[in-house]
Amino acid sequence: MDDNNSRASEKLQEIFDLWSGLSEEEDDFYKWPFTVKEIKRSEEILAEIEKIPLDDPELKERFEEMKKLVGNAHKYVPDFKKLLIKASVMLGAVIVILTVFFMRGDFKTIPFEYDENDWIMAEETPLYFSPFEADSIVARGGIILRPGDRVKPVSRTARYFIQIETENGDRGYIHFSRVSGAKTGVLNFDAELFSSIEQETSTDSVRAGEKVRIINYHVEGNDTRRRGMGGLMLKSRFTEIETEDGRRGLIYSTTPTPYNVAEFQIYYGFYGKIPSTGRIYRFPAEYEAFAERITGRELEDIEKIYGPAGAVLHYEGAKEAHFRHIGILTKEQKYQGVFVKFGPDGKAVSFETDLERGRSFPDKLPFAQLLRKAPLYNPVKSAFYYAPVQKGSFELKFEEWTQTNFFVKILLWGLYYLIALFTSFLFLSIPRFILHPFILLSDHCPKLDKEGSIFTDQIMLIIGYYFFILWLSISGYQFGWAAIFRSGTLASFFDNASNGFWTYLAVCTLPFGYWIARARKNITYNKCSACRAMDLTSNKGSAYLGESKEVSWGTWDKFKGKSESSDTITYYYERRAKKTTEFFDDYKDLRYCNRCGNKWGNKTQGQERRKSRETVAGPCLGLI
Repeated sequence: MDDNNSRASEKLQEIFDLWSGLSEEEDDFYKWPFTVKEIKRSEEILAEIEKIPLDDPELKERFEEMKKLVGNAHKYVPDFKKLLIKASVMLGAVIVILTVFFMRGDFKTIPFEYDENDWIMAEETPLYFSPFEADSIVARGGIILRPGDRVKPVSRTARYFIQIETENGDRGYIHFSRVSGAKTGVLNFDAELFSSIEQETSTDSVRAGEKVRIINYHVEGNDTRRRGMGGLMLKSRFTEIETEDGRRGLIYSTTPTPYNVAEFQIYYGFYGKIPSTGRIYRFPAEYEAFAERITGRELEDIEKIYGPAGAVLHYEGAKEAHFRHIGILTKEQKYQGVFVKFGPDGKAVSFETDLERGRSFPDKLPFAQLLRKAPLYNPVKSAFYYAPVQKGSFELKFEEWTQTNFFVKILLWGLYYLIALFTSFLFLSIPRFILHPFILLSDHCPKLDKEGSIFTDQIMLIIGYYFFILWLSISGYQFGWAAIFRSGTLASFFDNASNGFWTYLAVCTLPFGYWIARARKNITYNKCSACRAMDLTSNKGSAYLGESKEVSWGTWDKFKGKSESSDTITYYYERRAKKTTEFFDDYKDLRYCNRCGNKWGNKTQGQERRKSRETVAGPCLGLI
């Protein structure tokens, strides 16, 4: 052999000795490059050999075979560094998407039109800084609105209050019935007309569609009457009205101060055009972080972070803003609502907490304060206000479609809830999507065997879902079911952080269990227990393992007759024990590692093949 061929032969042997991959097939041993380092070094040596002129046909053939083998090795040898780069890129994409998601939108009311003549004060009323806290809600500056004052509507909120702004810049709440627009309306339903609250039987009525003038509202808390609602006992609530033809009297109303326009006994057109403030919002804040974040900022800047102030009050030369939806947490206590005071230059100088609340269970959990230090509710910025249902909207069209016939109604509502459940599942799977790059690295890590990868995935998912559930419960239950279904009942339930924590813990069980089971199956089927390569396996069919059975027991009673006496009827039964045996065909799904040639199987149970039942009789006596 000449020098060129000899030198090439030595280098081919060097490559062969370099390889650590070893497999046995039909009593023959095969070697191949097992690591990325071996592949790269082999490629370097092959490049050197390629420059050597060869005239030995066998040597040339061996060279081409090894070159082809090294080229194919890239398919079967995982490059963990490339995977790390891929996971890093994916993590970067997740961070960018979440950043955009969390910073998107703004706390702005939805544009709406209104008639200025509907928004002239018809009655004297104090301005309230919150529509929820009984006597404490009167504006602390004693601001009184007089008949004839013009106001601008901002939004409507619970307990039939309207958030308004006055001409001099005060912002707060008034009851909807105090403005001129609430003095006329159209009946939604036929109603009996009473001459007084004490009258038991009406002698007149007004019809749906009639225009009426509102004179006054009456709520008699001590008197109840059976009217409508299937005979349900309700507090007597009456609205005093005058019809266009001059008739005057009281109509009974389940909602004289209505919350939902669709349920009005009287339809107030002006009210239904106003956007609503989301009832389900509670934004958390840690005391020190809140103080640092607002000090020296103007009101507009604070509202960009925490949402619009419910009230802005000017009195005694000062300005004060009330944020009811912010919950302040200290090491000892929790407060709902905060007053922020501003100096002459319009910059925030101090704040004062409002109503004292007890710390809930989630507030005491590990890392709860950490989550409160960051405003993690920004995804719902643009939904702080939402528009009422408008003519031609999807909601109204959907209701119209469901009235076609019973079959269409069932079909549409079924489709609606399927979409809602799917959307909910995606929402509750957010921790899995965030953790995907880390799970990818865990599954492909060559230092972890199957059990190690499964354990690591489970720990990551447990930690991820813990933070997710804690975030949901303390940072705003508005992210969950209440937001998806727009349910006031659910919103009220989630108003309590402890309720939210345990409820989210329950509803997250399904997606959490699904992702855990999927991770376990994926690793079991696609990670080699020998070389620990991931996603380099192939399916080699199934092997029949034989028959298995499952036995269950139950009872049933067979009637045997009866006997009668003067005051007793005795029934006789024979109790039978029922044994049910279910038979299954068991299989093993065969897997093959394309990298090292390792073979393994995963046992699976086929569908039920047949059942057999046996009964064993025994006496039983029953008396009736």
